[in-house]
Amino acid sequence: VAQTMTTTGNWDNSANWSAGNIGDIITENVSLGNNIDPTIRTGFNYTIGNLTTGNDNNLIIQTGASLTLGASGTPKNFTTNNNTVLTIAGTLTIWGDLIVNNNITWNVTGTVIIKGNVNLGNNASITVGGTGSVQVDGNFTGGNNTILVVNGNVTVGGNLSVGNGSGASGSGSVVVGGSCSDGSSTFC
Repeated sequence: VAQTMTTTGNWDNSANWSAGNIGDIITENVSLGNNIDPTIRTGFNYTIGNLTTGNDNNLIIQTGASLTLGASGTPKNFTTNNNTVLTIAGTLTIWGDLIVNNNITWNVTGTVIIKGNVNLGNNASITVGGTGSVQVDGNFTGGNNTILVVNGNVTVGGNLSVGNGSGASGSGSVVVGGSCSDGSSTFC
């Protein structure tokens, strides 16, 4: 079963979804149309299957809200296309992988938990605010020009690898359980 959000607005508003069917159960894969900005509002919590964004989306998860992809023993992936923005003040949990095809911006002041791997395309920009945390249980692989600003906490259970032109800054911590490699940059 697949559900498609077609209009900017609140996730819980059935008028924003094709045929009025909200993506809200683990057996449903969800896709976002191009140029829409869905918001999961405070107090709303959803568990879905795989999630795929269109181009130019901004997924907003407010404080006190959550979005979970999959479950233990049922991994589901999050795949983004061009120019995706993730604004996470609540909680985003991905029981599979985060796969970024091109250009992503993360603004994290809440919690992001990725049980699988992170595979970023080129030009990824990740900002983790002072109260934010990102946990990647697998490997974290970034393309060229990966920019990481950490004033909160980032933990990578596996290896961290980024391409040329990448950089890291901030007053927070990045802990890597495996190795760190950074092409010709000084990221590590």
